[in-house]
Amino acid sequence: MKDMTITVFGNPDVPQDAMAVRLLSRLRVTFPQYPVSHLDPNENILPPEKGAWWIIDVAEGIKKVTVFRDLHSLESKRYLSVHDMDLSFTLHLLSKLHKLPKKFGIIAIPAHLIEEEAFEEVQRIISTSL
Repeated sequence: MKDMTITVFGNPDVPQDAMAVRLLSRLRVTFPQYPVSHLDPNENILPPEKGAWWIIDVAEGIKKVTVFRDLHSLESKRYLSVHDMDLSFTLHLLSKLHKLPKKFGIIAIPAHLIEEEAFEEVQRIISTSL
């Protein structure tokens, strides 16, 4: 894939949410031809204007690295306040505003996975999409 952006989400200060962030520097080295950034899901998220968008985040309730290619696969939860908004909420909002790229994927990493195994799986997924 010629144009691609990789965005990593997660909180480096919370161990169960930090795995994707720990992969950030290795992803930048492995894929220097693509922009690789780290964002907080509560920030103003602007999807890439062109090309594909890979989103990498930690997910609960999965046993292995899993790829989601549509938002319907993501679990929805009830939002009671702005503190409940998460990446899923933001992506659904971007979709309703027709702001999501046509080609995007979410690489979900289980929090319990060993870092090396997580990196190998994420690298394989991104490499095979090229």
